[in-house]
Amino acid sequence: MEHDKIPLTEKQITILELMRNYESKINTDYAKNILEDIGILIELIDSLNKQNVKMPEWKIWHEPLLIKLCFHASSLLRIFNGTTLPFDNKGNPLEVFDEASIIVLLRVVTENYLTFHFLFADTVTEEEKQFRVTVWKYCGLKQRSNFEISTEEAKKKQVKENAALELLKLEIEKSIFFNSLDTKQQKKILNGKNPRLLNTWIDLIKQSDLRLDLFKNMYGYKSNYSHSEFISAMQLRSSNYGYNPNAKNHYALFLLHFLISKTILDLSEIFPSVKELFCSKGKIVINRIEALVWYATTNEFDLIE
Repeated sequence: MEHDKIPLTEKQITILELMRNYESKINTDYAKNILEDIGILIELIDSLNKQNVKMPEWKIWHEPLLIKLCFHASSLLRIFNGTTLPFDNKGNPLEVFDEASIIVLLRVVTENYLTFHFLFADTVTEEEKQFRVTVWKYCGLKQRSNFEISTEEAKKKQVKENAALELLKLEIEKSIFFNSLDTKQQKKILNGKNPRLLNTWIDLIKQSDLRLDLFKNMYGYKSNYSHSEFISAMQLRSSNYGYNPNAKNHYALFLLHFLISKTILDLSEIFPSVKELFCSKGKIVINRIEALVWYATTNEFDLIE
């Protein structure tokens, strides 16, 4: 006996229509759609400056982190227009599809988002977020303090940063969150090599509610594009890297679009003024962003045949 099919919800219908629409597009057309949403994200970020929104010092660091994310995302999308190499290909320039660089940049965007979420958007108290940002800043300065420098200007800057480093260390050591850790964990943090505390990237994917089945390849098979081991050379040699302007390689585009959409919603939840601006974008934009985030964070779609 066959079971009656469960009717699709409005949200499920929206995401099905979106995915079918995007799947029908060539890479460059879909990339333009994603760039439009990056533009919305940048507008939301910039609105905090335009409205002179007050916030504690630790929270201002969301801005350079997200601007960095937008830089990488926009550069990634440009690669879908083809990369021209300085080589004469029978009288024409040699154009290639640089998938390896796309995957490398996608991983960078993913880690930018995961860091942003961990520091500013996770469902923990503001006090714990502040502690996380303090550790993140401390680890950054700690790592830079080990750089070899030669100019007088750089040496003066290092003296100032070392003083700031000591203040951050004192702040960390006084924290109830730091003192709830065991001695071994505390030592790892003070060594400056754990800017996201003791979490792996896979841990952060899970904490962000992103679907692990969608993003885990960034740290599995696809991660080899980021390195120079033999397998990365094998992947390049076995692939067809000629540029096809009508290609439809949507793996990276879908994941990037999910990340941009998730960042927009996360930022809207942190700052009420950003949420108000986002909600003014109209039903079509809101439904699109929410549907993409829903698909990226729920396995419910696996039940739809």
